[in-house]
Amino acid sequence: MTGRLLRSIAGMAAAWLLSAGVASAQAPVMAQPGVAGNNVTFNWSSTAGATGYRLDYGVAPGSYIGNFTLGAVNTFGVAAPNGIFYVRVVALPGNEASNEITLQVPAPPSAPTGLVVARNGRGVIATWAPGVGGGTPTGYRLIAALSPGGGDFVIPTVSPAFGGGPAPATTLYFRAVAVNAAGQSAPSSEVSIVMPEAGACDPAPPVPLTTFTFSGYVSVSWPAIAGASQYVLSAKLNGVEQGPFGLPPSVTRVAQVAPLGTYELSVKAFTSCGGQSPDNPVTLVNDGAPPPGPRTPDPAPGTLIPSLPGYGAGVVEDLARARPDLVRASCVEFGGNNRFLFEVVKELRKRDTRWGLNIKRCNEGTSQDVVAFNRSALPDEGARTNGRTSERNIFLVDMIGGHCGPNPGAAWDTSTTDKTVAGGACSQWTLIPLLQAGYTP
Repeated sequence: MTGRLLRSIAGMAAAWLLSAGVASAQAPVMAQPGVAGNNVTFNWSSTAGATGYRLDYGVAPGSYIGNFTLGAVNTFGVAAPNGIFYVRVVALPGNEASNEITLQVPAPPSAPTGLVVARNGRGVIATWAPGVGGGTPTGYRLIAALSPGGGDFVIPTVSPAFGGGPAPATTLYFRAVAVNAAGQSAPSSEVSIVMPEAGACDPAPPVPLTTFTFSGYVSVSWPAIAGASQYVLSAKLNGVEQGPFGLPPSVTRVAQVAPLGTYELSVKAFTSCGGQSPDNPVTLVNDGAPPPGPRTPDPAPGTLIPSLPGYGAGVVEDLARARPDLVRASCVEFGGNNRFLFEVVKELRKRDTRWGLNIKRCNEGTSQDVVAFNRSALPDEGARTNGRTSERNIFLVDMIGGHCGPNPGAAWDTSTTDKTVAGGACSQWTLIPLLQAGYTP
């Protein structure tokens, strides 16, 4: 009797569970991934009890051709090929599947923001900022129209700015879009102006500043304001006025070694019709902190780092193989530039921030084919090796063989320091030309 009763209760319980269903863990929720060029970062919510996750991907909705098996993480980054993909994440061991998202690589840019349009006599100045998120823009289009939402004139630009004219005497409506290989962004908000027959002169758009500081360097840069005839940099150091400094419209960056302290910086643009931009100040603390990145520790007092790191030749050879065009164009006297030199220093500084440029004979400008390594405890900028004194504070390396000749190529001549000393010459470490060229080590 008792046995039949227990079996009956067990059967009823089983039937109830089957009819009511067994509670399962909540499936993960996948967010739209972040895309920067071809680098993709996936993010999703946690699932209770999951010990790991599997990221499934395919080229058609609901059909998966590959996967990544991951640990108990909520984010995963990968370099993805160009294309459109369909992706989900599955919690393990329960196999709870997330929503499916569509991924486009590279992603179209996001919509520009902060569009400002000003009248510059009969001409027009427009500036805007890149949107946040989305793919990296490779260019922009300023859309001008005679009616709201129209597209009468589409003006391509490389940078987020435009200046030109004359503009017709009417009400004009402007939007900006960003473009890259994946397509075009949504438009910015629309801005209108009324252009009188005789033209007008508005204040210039505000000038946004990008700043950074390390090891006593101060760098201030801003996007070119189309139509600007002059920039004026105002600076206060610890509350004391240091300027103003007038700059031609070709200058959009100032980088130099500066005294330590707190800076208040502002740049105004002046237009040809007499307009000027409002103050847009930023505060920057120059505390002399070391640069970001790896660095060989300072040697003991009175000593020097005895030898160069061993990776330099490989760095130069890899870059020369990837960019032979920059090697061939590395002679400034024959119409070239310092791009290859700067790219080498940039790569070397990823391994050690003691790497920099060389001032030839301490006062003759940047050596086009020589890199320098500070082997002392001195500050980088200004450290020297001098054949007329006992200073041996920097190593020098010639890294372009046959420079300015018919067939330049990668080299790594570590005897350059000894040749400089033997010749009684002076060489000096610097980073200023790299910063002035727009690089941010």
